[in-house]
Amino acid sequence: MVKLNEFDAFESSNEWVKLLTGMGTRGPIAAFEIRTEQTKPGLMAVNDKEDWVDFYARTTRKGETSKNASGAFHKYGWAIYQKRWSHGNYPRGGPHYRKILLQIDALDFYEQTTSPSRK
Repeated sequence: MVKLNEFDAFESSNEWVKLLTGMGTRGPIAAFEIRTEQTKPGLMAVNDKEDWVDFYARTTRKGETSKNASGAFHKYGWAIYQKRWSHGNYPRGGPHYRKILLQIDALDFYEQTTSPSRK
């Protein structure tokens, strides 16, 4: 994905695809857009850690609220079992996102297995 991003393959994609492909990593296992009436949408990215998720939200510029934030995306951490933001750092509008994130009790990962090839 990193090489495709270097060639602007995702330039016409939505802002979440651009964010994830521009991270320079293999990307999340899954990603979910989190919407509230009081905030701009945020993105919850699930990695291979069962107790944490990454959360991306726009920062606010002078005079902006969480509803019309237009700053750069910032990454925050959410502890699923402890029901808290990492190091107490949360995005503008964090209490509204938190109401949704509190509903996540656990993440379960299932490996897809393939049958052995026939000889």
